[in-house]
Amino acid sequence: MSVLKCRFAHAFEIMVFAICLVCLVMQSALAETSTAEKIKVVATFSILADMVQQLGGEHVEVSTLVDWDEDAHVFQPSPDDVKLVAGADLLVLNGLGFEGWLARMLTAAEFDGLAVDATKGVDLIKQAEGAYKGFAAYRNTSASVYDPHAWHSLKSAHFYVQNISDGLITLDHAHENEYLQRKHAYMDAVQTLDKSISASLNRIPDSKKRLVVPHNAFAYLARDYQLTIHSLQGISTDSEASAADMVQLVRLIRGLDIKAIFTETISDQRLIRVIEAETGARIEGALISGALSRKLAPTYLEMMQYNTDLIIRALNR
Repeated sequence: MSVLKCRFAHAFEIMVFAICLVCLVMQSALAETSTAEKIKVVATFSILADMVQQLGGEHVEVSTLVDWDEDAHVFQPSPDDVKLVAGADLLVLNGLGFEGWLARMLTAAEFDGLAVDATKGVDLIKQAEGAYKGFAAYRNTSASVYDPHAWHSLKSAHFYVQNISDGLITLDHAHENEYLQRKHAYMDAVQTLDKSISASLNRIPDSKKRLVVPHNAFAYLARDYQLTIHSLQGISTDSEASAADMVQLVRLIRGLDIKAIFTETISDQRLIRVIEAETGARIEGALISGALSRKLAPTYLEMMQYNTDLIIRALNR
């Protein structure tokens, strides 16, 4: 009887071990399948990458060309970046000439996936500085003459979110309901933040809503909240301010008694510090313009909260 019990126990142990082994194999296979089924998304810069991740969740594998704390205006693609784009299922770009390096890159990568222009449908601000040659030129259409920094508007963000969500659903109908749920939740968060910022800025007199920034990246923010923003450079950090530009800005600050001057996390601070010294105005901190900040604001909504908190504190001082 004892021998039979031992044999039975041994057989039982073998059976349990076999079941466990099968479970492990199945889990491994499911994990590999899950990874293989993820949509490979390449976003041109960090703000778009964060939006894609928020909307796609576990169903996307997101890479970004211009990383957190880097400047898309001066970005130079590497051969590895070209390979990354070539292997993508979905490319999410801002468009409007923001990624001036993208046209050549797409040609080199022979990209044949789905491309989403995140700014499609946005109420754009026209620029007087001339045309851009970016993704529009690659498509043999007229180059953009619009300010590309539309993400600084929470109202415009609704279009970004809608366009990205549509792209994910196009490639992955199986998880459409999840994408729609995330989209609605994200849009609710955007709207809540917009209302909060509006309420705070509406309490500040219009005569005090003036500030100075290094480059002209915040026109959409200014339009949404009735701010007047003066910049030292044009819409690109790659442009250079002349001596005449600096003199004109100094006179403007003195004449209008502007108190709030800001640097930017991705811009050279030397010229704006000269402006500070010449006018007696005070630099109130560094705004986040064209890239998310790992340290200060690693997500889009945190960036919008951070920037507007900084501006509100400065204007209320």
